Amino acid sequence: MFAPTGVVAAKMVAGSQFLDNERVRHQPIAIEEPVRENLIVRETASGNLFRFGMPGPLLQEIERQQWIQQVRQIPSSAGYVIFSGSLPAGIPPEWYGDLLHAVPEGVRIVVDTKQAALRHALDFGVYLIKPNVREMEELVGRELCDDSAIEQAAREIIDRGGAEVVILSLGRAGVLLATCDTLQRIPAPSVRLRSKVGAGDAVVGGLVAALARGEALPDAVRFGVAAGAAAVMTEGTELCRKEDAEQLFRNM
Repeated sequence: MFAPTGVVAAKMVAGSQFLDNERVRHQPIAIEEPVRENLIVRETASGNLFRFGMPGPLLQEIERQQWIQQVRQIPSSAGYVIFSGSLPAGIPPEWYGDLLHAVPEGVRIVVDTKQAALRHALDFGVYLIKPNVREMEELVGRELCDDSAIEQAAREIIDRGGAEVVILSLGRAGVLLATCDTLQRIPAPSVRLRSKVGAGDAVVGGLVAALARGEALPDAVRFGVAAGAAAVMTEGTELCRKEDAEQLFRNM
């Protein structure tokens, strides 16, 4: 998974140990400035989440070039590459396009970002995007007030070649899967909400994991939705549990 963010040495060690424990191969890129940190507070009385996003690092030109070189080294056998997260502060949006162009031919690109970075991804033409309704409204420049308008917006993205697949997040209602010949709503399982943190990332991770093991696209999307539902069942920033995701998927 490639996300345009960086880590300093101390966090790199902690993050690398976590990935080592999960047996995930990784190649961190060190940067001079501290990584961005977010604070998320849950009000127990209402269940509302309040997100506080702290300022992120400023990447130097040499660090941005290291990202491009790293992406170029992705093996063509990788199958899928995920670009997840927003652009760091002060980064020209064109850099996102440079990263996409660096992906080896034949590797399918999955993008989960927003605003200028997402527009660059659509100009490039990628395999899959996963916006929510608000992000889709920003893309098409109009309010999407009903199901028909949402479906039409997804079709527009596909018809113009921006993405082969649009997975439109509908929150608790699940997702809309749109391709050139498919429009399918996949509802989310009903689970007890403990924390929404990481749910969107879990959807992408579960979806691509299922695709990588050969699942058909609709089933892969269902597994992604199950992984997202499993993530909201855990407290705080805890990851979704594999057994929860698999159980929810079997019951969908």
